[in-house]
Amino acid sequence: MLAVVPTDSAPHHAEEAAGAGRDAGGAEALPGPPAASTKENPMVTPEPHLGQETPPPQQNDQLVALRQLFPDWYIEHDTVLRRWRAMRHQPLTLPEVKAGARYLILRASPERLGTALARQREITRTLRTARPAVP
Repeated sequence: MLAVVPTDSAPHHAEEAAGAGRDAGGAEALPGPPAASTKENPMVTPEPHLGQETPPPQQNDQLVALRQLFPDWYIEHDTVLRRWRAMRHQPLTLPEVKAGARYLILRASPERLGTALARQREITRTLRTARPAVP
């Protein structure tokens, strides 16, 4: 047997007493998605999309400097993983690979990346000067 429990019809919250949650006709309003704009809801901060984050000015200056110093490399800073990455524009030859040249370099700081790229530059310069002249 089911027991019927009487309910109190008086509003339990001040919001219900003020008519919150009801539309203009007095019907129960369905909850909608949270406001996406800070104008509609000042408590909501829009999240930046991945890949659209801009590095701080100092990191941006370092990125520009590295790109100017090493034009044979594609250099970027991943703000999410906090890694500095450099990839060669051209594929490596077999002698370059044997000499220790790398296609991709990852480092935690721009200084370390610059040092690694300088080493790579020396490897390729050494190979160019060591090649015999073609008659």
